[in-house]
Amino acid sequence: MQKLRANESDSGIVDCDKCGKPVHVTGLSRAAGPDHVLRVTCSCGAVTEAQYERRAFLRLLSNRPGVYRRAAPREESGAMTIVDTSVNGVRFRTSGAHCIELQDKLVIEYDSGLPGAPRVHHDVIVQRIDDRLIGARLADQPEA
Repeated sequence: MQKLRANESDSGIVDCDKCGKPVHVTGLSRAAGPDHVLRVTCSCGAVTEAQYERRAFLRLLSNRPGVYRRAAPREESGAMTIVDTSVNGVRFRTSGAHCIELQDKLVIEYDSGLPGAPRVHHDVIVQRIDDRLIGARLADQPEA
């Protein structure tokens, strides 16, 4: 079952399970509760089920360069690109292979995106790893 999250215009996209075509769904906050399963019909006639997931905070897409650093005993650092940020965390893509593991504590630093503004620094805890895409919560935020 696919997860479906609303964007700022209260719509989302589900990929048809049969043909793979993206199906645009609007009015999500009115159509579904947080654990409601939606049945979305594609133009090919197939019905795909998706579970609506309500986010507490909007994720802001980004493409800002930065670096990550893990402290001793397994020191590691590397280049990264911020993919998105939210109130509670950040997702970034490493520039190459890495040895980051779940629950690792990292220090990340990246450009703020504002001319003349200082770089942003965060202590984060790794919550999700998908190849080079890393999801982390801010260390001062409770675990979700």
